[in-house]
Amino acid sequence: MRFLFILLVILNALAFGALKGWFGFAAPAGEPERITNQLHPDRIKLLAPTSTRDNNAAIEPHPAPEPTTLPDEVAPQQEPVPTAAAVLICQAWSGLNASDADRLSARLTASGMTPRQRSTEVPTSWWVRIPPQPNRDAAERQVRALRAKGIDDLFIVQEAGPNQYAISLGLFKTEASSNVHLSQLRAKGVRGAGIATRSTVEYRIEVDGDAQAAEPRPAHRMLRRRRGETGEIRARVSGGADRRPRRGAPPRAAEGRRVRRRAVRGAGDGAARSGARVGWNRQVSD
Repeated sequence: MRFLFILLVILNALAFGALKGWFGFAAPAGEPERITNQLHPDRIKLLAPTSTRDNNAAIEPHPAPEPTTLPDEVAPQQEPVPTAAAVLICQAWSGLNASDADRLSARLTASGMTPRQRSTEVPTSWWVRIPPQPNRDAAERQVRALRAKGIDDLFIVQEAGPNQYAISLGLFKTEASSNVHLSQLRAKGVRGAGIATRSTVEYRIEVDGDAQAAEPRPAHRMLRRRRGETGEIRARVSGGADRRPRRGAPPRAAEGRRVRRRAVRGAGDGAARSGARVGWNRQVSD
């Protein structure tokens, strides 16, 4: 009890000192004491409230912002279509005769192109014959000797020229067929026979560039063939060796069938009049 009494006395003393401000602070004593504790209380003056700005003052007008319109749907930009480059080709016409080659060259030149022309001799047939004899009597002696060996399909070339008095033994479309016939004659004992080629001049025309613009066509039938990047056109004359048999005509013999006397008569110099050339390219004799 004694301890509790002493503790209460100490607490009361501390509370009294705090109220008196012994510890450096004191409780507020009210408005009069607060005013007296202020610095320079004589300078304190009450001022009238300041006038506020006139809210009705004219406000400087600002232009109304223009409404922004959204653009329409933007069309996608179209890419430029590349123009196709001109296709340059090499085109050729082969198997032409002289007149067709001249007409074709003229048409190509008129179209602004520069044709190139080449000529080649192309064998068309192979002629089995005995070379020309010095005179008619010598040729007739050869014919009698051949008939004695069983060879009747022959004739003497009568036309004047380098092949006059030659003895024709057969005209063939292929060299192999002529060689077979020559072997058969030699097996029968024929000596001095040989093979000559009948050739004709064919022309080939080539041109570089867009040859489709001209579209030149010879008068004869054409066979178009493509070889890689080169377009080749081969022309064949309708008729002659290229003519096809008529419908219903009897079938021909093998390719190596000999041309009969009436078909080959005049094969020597008469061929020169038709534009062909007959010459000795090879002589086979024993």
